[in-house]
Amino acid sequence: MGLHRPEVAGLWRGFLSSPLEVGAWHLVFLALVAWISARAVSRGIELANRVRAPALLVLLLILATYALVTGDVRQGLRFAFEPNFSAITPQVVRLSSPALSCLSPCSRR
Repeated sequence: MGLHRPEVAGLWRGFLSSPLEVGAWHLVFLALVAWISARAVSRGIELANRVRAPALLVLLLILATYALVTGDVRQGLRFAFEPNFSAITPQVVRLSSPALSCLSPCSRR
């Protein structure tokens, strides 16, 4: 069912080792962004969103179906939604408190 992990990693390393190929794809992406932006909001961005939003939904459904068929869904949901309070140590609290203080509504004036 497709490529295995080492094969995909080899393809990715091969892609990254070719600066001309990486640069060419970068230029293609920049040209696409410039073309969409040049067409203004109504003909460029709206058209791109009309295509992109359904495409992302289809991609999400394909990935969800793939995960349900091939993966251990119960273990994935447990990892995502079951809290692990043993991971909250004083060091973690000390390191995360400055970031959390930036989100506090009391710190904004």
